[in-house]
Amino acid sequence: MLGGGVVRKECFIAAGCPGGGPVARSPSPAPTRAARSAVATPAQRSLALGPPPGPHTAPVTHPRPIPPSSTSLATLLAFALVVFVSTARADEVETLRSENARLRERVEVLEKENATLRGVARDAPPPLPTRIVEKRTPEGTLDATEPRRVAVTGGSRKTHLLWLERRPGAADATLWLRAEYSGGVYRYAKTMDLMLDGGTRSLPIATYDSTPITTGMAHRPVRRDHEMLSVPIDASVLAMLGRTATFTGKVRRTSFVVPAEALASIRALARRP
Repeated sequence: MLGGGVVRKECFIAAGCPGGGPVARSPSPAPTRAARSAVATPAQRSLALGPPPGPHTAPVTHPRPIPPSSTSLATLLAFALVVFVSTARADEVETLRSENARLRERVEVLEKENATLRGVARDAPPPLPTRIVEKRTPEGTLDATEPRRVAVTGGSRKTHLLWLERRPGAADATLWLRAEYSGGVYRYAKTMDLMLDGGTRSLPIATYDSTPITTGMAHRPVRRDHEMLSVPIDASVLAMLGRTATFTGKVRRTSFVVPAEALASIRALARRP
């Protein structure tokens, strides 16, 4: 017996084999892989079996194939997601463009208005000065505009002065008219008509006073009295005075126009809280 289980039988004549002739050798079977490994050298076994597994040898794995139906569904979902995101972004960009265009138009309108206002302010006349003085009376402090001459347009051509008086914080006021050397033409006057921005208000005369002045020769004296009358101004008329752009008046046959400078002061006092 040889290594690996191979048995060979040989009989020689000298040993007395039966039959006496040449000894027949039985054929040996094909050596198996185990047998070849047994008789092979260590180097041959290493080449035949491959390198032994070690700590750095990664195990061989085979990925599981994805069914065709799952692949198609994933591709379809990805495509739909890309289309949806692209559409949403396109709508958002269009909205932002529209908003930007609207804001640009608004800015252009505001710039035109600003330029117009700058031109108006540059070309506008300077504001009229207002003259309001403070008076002290036995009843307390009184605010009043300075007496200003009005332009007489009809009736007595004498000098007429007009001013407004008002107590601080009061809702009403008093309008005064003084005529110099008028000779008593307003002695029997009952009302004063005020025309404010086209509207007419007829107000009663509250007080009347005159200062007698006699001129001329003793045998032919001439009365040249100074006259002064007052008109109460309630809250509604005071509000009208605070916003009116024109102011004209009439007492009996005498009509007059308040100039812009005097009206500016009257308007400022009427607007005071």
